[in-house]
Amino acid sequence: MKRKSEYFLSIIGVILAINIYVFATDKIQFSYLIFFVILLSSLLLFVIIKDKKFGNEIFIPILFSIYALISMLFSYDFTRAYRYSLFLLVFLFIYVILSKVNSWHETFLRTLFFGSIVIVSGTYFSFLFPNIYKNLIFPLFNLENQIVMEGLIRMGAHTGLTNQTAPNAFLISIGIALLYSRIYSKIDLKVLTKVALIIYLLALSMTLKRSFILANLASFIVLTYVKYRTENNKISNIFKVITSITAVISIILIISPFVPTIQDTINRFGLAETGIDTSGRDQIYTLGIKMFLIKPFFGHGIDSVPTFYSNNFGVYELQQMHNIYIQMLAELGLFFAVILLFLFMFNYYLAYKTTKYALKNKDKKMIYILSSSLYMQTFWLIYGFFGNPITEHTYLLIYLLFSSITLFYFKKQKALDRLYLVGQ
Repeated sequence: MKRKSEYFLSIIGVILAINIYVFATDKIQFSYLIFFVILLSSLLLFVIIKDKKFGNEIFIPILFSIYALISMLFSYDFTRAYRYSLFLLVFLFIYVILSKVNSWHETFLRTLFFGSIVIVSGTYFSFLFPNIYKNLIFPLFNLENQIVMEGLIRMGAHTGLTNQTAPNAFLISIGIALLYSRIYSKIDLKVLTKVALIIYLLALSMTLKRSFILANLASFIVLTYVKYRTENNKISNIFKVITSITAVISIILIISPFVPTIQDTINRFGLAETGIDTSGRDQIYTLGIKMFLIKPFFGHGIDSVPTFYSNNFGVYELQQMHNIYIQMLAELGLFFAVILLFLFMFNYYLAYKTTKYALKNKDKKMIYILSSSLYMQTFWLIYGFFGNPITEHTYLLIYLLFSSITLFYFKKQKALDRLYLVGQ
């Protein structure tokens, strides 16, 4: 019976990973609410059969349900608030259930890594063979997205197997997180893995997405800091990190003349005539602050930014905030935004603490799993300053899935600590 349960959870891990990797490929994506409801129903049946008990984490979806009901009463856009709340509620229950078990971790991470190989290959394919790429890949997308993709490719930005550069950079970044964590945990120190990491970083540069590069850099720094704080031979580790970073940068600079998009990406970090090119985000942020100040305490309701911007500021095309922190203030108000920010920080603290614990115990497999979780949570929170990971359903799902991995190991660690105290 135990094997059947593990097999079932392994399949869940595979399905979730596939869902994440096809979410931005129009003709094969299945990121629909009905899919997640069916998935949740299967997990609930599993919980009932296995008689699983929940801890305090069950209050997270329950409290959100209460808040969502209250929020929708005064929401600026009831329809959007209702739809988003349903998605988030289902995601939260999936998060809680999966935090009870770990049988899905290995297949989830393996499938994510395999998916990243496909995505990176698609990015290089679009760069090396643009005409064949258009004939083979464009039919997977609707006409509107084909026009967008065509325009981006002409600019030197590659969408790979997705309908935009941001989803492509996001999916490539998942692969970077897993590769770096394999090296970081010393579970895989092969030259091929290190070369693959450089290949992935080059693919990321082909998207011309500065925010994703900065988010990955922040994740590198955080994981390096955790190792520095944990291990004894600190000077040796710092030297290795500096040497590795210098080597990677040198290789990228040497290759850059042969890959124009690398130079284009580097140029995007430069100053424009009027200062740093923010792609219009500074104006969006200014409007976000204005939106917040209109109703500073309780906000305008969940997922109300697109409709509010359209009706009050004349900003159309479902424009999101491109900064989840300002968005939380504008939509939730100061009181609830502070609560949500506290939950993010507490969740991040758990990721930091469990990764540090794994490093101290020198458990390579555990370090790999937890460092990839810490990497992705860091990445997500930093990208939140520039993008919309809280309103893009798949971005939010990946954050919650990696967070559930952290929560599982945190609870396991607490249980072991209790046993140790009893033994004493």
